[in-house]
Amino acid sequence: MNSQLKHRFQQYELDVIKTFLEMYTKGDLPNEQSIRRMRRKLQEENLDLRGKVYELRHRKSEEYRDAIISWDNSDQKDVFDR
Repeated sequence: MNSQLKHRFQQYELDVIKTFLEMYTKGDLPNEQSIRRMRRKLQEENLDLRGKVYELRHRKSEEYRDAIISWDNSDQKDVFDR
């Protein structure tokens, strides 16, 4: 391992990183998508686990949804007919 990297971490930290990478390459860890889905579900059910970004993201998604719903279909048809 790079000597500069060794000076930034203590030995136990390097051991943990090595173990994690070995487990990851062997496929011993859960799929990343599953972890993301579980995190989202937990945040949905437990308000204390939500961060500031959670509320902002959901507020923005509502704004986009409302904007899409309010589009006049006749205007869109004209755009596609050109």
